[in-house]
Amino acid sequence: MVILSVKELDLINTFGQTLHNLRFRERAKERPTDFTRDRKVGFVGVMCRILNLFRRTTQLELDEFRERLLPFQADSTTYTKQSFGEARQKIRPEAFTELNTVFVNRYYDDEEYRTFRGFRVLAIDGSSKPLPDSPQLRAKYGVATGKGTFAVAKARASQLYGVLNGIVVDAIIAPFRTGERELARQHVEAFLRLAASQIATIILFDRGYPGTSPRTFPPQGVRSD
Repeated sequence: MVILSVKELDLINTFGQTLHNLRFRERAKERPTDFTRDRKVGFVGVMCRILNLFRRTTQLELDEFRERLLPFQADSTTYTKQSFGEARQKIRPEAFTELNTVFVNRYYDDEEYRTFRGFRVLAIDGSSKPLPDSPQLRAKYGVATGKGTFAVAKARASQLYGVLNGIVVDAIIAPFRTGERELARQHVEAFLRLAASQIATIILFDRGYPGTSPRTFPPQGVRSD
């Protein structure tokens, strides 16, 4: 049995309210006509399935999800990998960014989180990520040469992470040639837009960032020491 804290239950409730909010649903859809038909696994079900991640084969995960979501209809319904893939294409990526913003603001809405001498501690780091080598991804994110002579699709990834509480405050995937310092600037800008940014915070950078000029970052609320 899993025992959840009051804070965890509150966060789950906040997620549920957001997913069922009609305005959020309209912003999350690729087209106004998406998710208008009355299907057994609709918008909320697809979002929950994506947020729950996949640790085994897609079909095994979908079968288990169907049994949990529709326990009395599991034997008479099907939810295939193809139908899930089609439904996933109807959701805008920005929907998950908005959900994470809701989560972060709610998480820091009280004082029940870990700090260091009264400061919230965040860290920024980036890396490169190989992608499925398709023409579309090459065009969007660019390519990089591997150990051999061939080039593959690759992206630059970066995140602003709450090291004491284990949450991702902001995350970016960008074209491979985007510099990590530019992504760090975008993280700070996104952070300053959060309601939670008013809390005293220390942001840590690894050794690849110290040469960055303080002028790289927005001046409001930022001090470089």
